[in-house]
Amino acid sequence: MINFSVRRCVLDNGYRKVALVFVHGLGDTLMFRSYLDQLIAELTGVSIDCYVLAGFESLSLYYRSWPGWEQMPTGYDKVFEIAFFMAENSGLTKGELCGRDELGLDSWMCDLKPVVPEKSCLAAVHFSATALPQQCNPSEPVARRIWEILSERGLIPIEVHSEHYFHNPVNMKYGFVNATLRGSAPSLDKLRSVISQSMVFVGVASGPMIMALAIDHRRVIYLKRSFDISSYTHLPVHQLGVDPFEEHRFVGYLDEILGQEFL
Repeated sequence: MINFSVRRCVLDNGYRKVALVFVHGLGDTLMFRSYLDQLIAELTGVSIDCYVLAGFESLSLYYRSWPGWEQMPTGYDKVFEIAFFMAENSGLTKGELCGRDELGLDSWMCDLKPVVPEKSCLAAVHFSATALPQQCNPSEPVARRIWEILSERGLIPIEVHSEHYFHNPVNMKYGFVNATLRGSAPSLDKLRSVISQSMVFVGVASGPMIMALAIDHRRVIYLKRSFDISSYTHLPVHQLGVDPFEEHRFVGYLDEILGQEFL
């Protein structure tokens, strides 16, 4: 047990603006949110910023990206560094130990605060037409560029190609593809699950593209080589050529879809 309490120190000294430095991993940063909320509730009228590792700011309204000690903003009455000690086998959680001993909360029996899911980061892609690969499939350089653009937008591309009963051996996996349904037993449930949870589907004329249309045509980008989308549906669908690759159109469609509230 430590002989220090953020709450007591703030009250005893009349601090009005304080900062907490919480430079810990993901699990600790998630657990700390409940106790930060409780500290703010108990210190009414006190402005509190909590600095966490870059990338974790979105986990709490009060989290700020930690710039390092040399670049730490000035103007605070006091800056506290939170140790968030281990609590294994103590009968308390790490958060409870911190809430009681470091923060000095009156009410320190909190639990994990739920995380509200935001937009999906998945992007379902399919570059391999079963029946007519020569007329439908994009070249490997084009497919690679599509994969790169999706990744640059912060998405996680996953190839939704399964080696099913009618699998065409011509459709080999491109070397850059590092996430795929290949190797997993073919299943409509798997295909439907990945596509429905993806922010966007990008693909050629084949079964997965039709599945994506049936799930939500607004999130489909159809890769056209020889056949127009009108051969498969009358729904309004984003379509672009891959021979040559209409990259600007692809980026425009992608940004349009990512700006919508579908999921």
